[in-house]
Amino acid sequence: MKTTMKFISAYCFAIAIFLLLSQCNSPAVPASTVAATLTDTVVVDSLKTSAVTDTQKTTSRASLTLIIKNLNTTKSPVYVSLYDSTNKFLSKTDHLKEYKFMSDGNEILTEQINDLDYGKFAIATYQDVNSDGKCNRNLVGLPKEPYGFSNNFKPTIRAPHFDECNFAYNADKHTLTIAMIK
Repeated sequence: MKTTMKFISAYCFAIAIFLLLSQCNSPAVPASTVAATLTDTVVVDSLKTSAVTDTQKTTSRASLTLIIKNLNTTKSPVYVSLYDSTNKFLSKTDHLKEYKFMSDGNEILTEQINDLDYGKFAIATYQDVNSDGKCNRNLVGLPKEPYGFSNNFKPTIRAPHFDECNFAYNADKHTLTIAMIK
């Protein structure tokens, strides 16, 4: 009887994880839409006679540096979905921005994001080891490919919430390290 109860509990736990994590993969992004383009809106300061474009303002701001560790040692894409508080965190379609970076086969990937204003954000990421454009899962629903969240949130029986994964990106804090879960 105890063995049967343990099996039922483990099965229910696995189903709960499957249902919660089934919402956390990011859709594939064609290479042509990886980075958002910046518009050259001219801002004129009435006290100065020079005009500054959005591109110039962005380059004067510190880039967000992403350090993604514990990658599979294959040359495969890493998808990064960026959310702010107005997006539904872990939604496949309602993210602020999505990026696709190519792994060079090392366990650590370091990338710069230059098209982002300072603010509070959360990240969900996965490495598409077989390059099929999706985060593959096992029979229970757990990802078979490396995945991770900002603040290194590790799911147990539910997917993370925005408040658990958000981080501040500003002049003082502009480096984020994510350890992938294999």
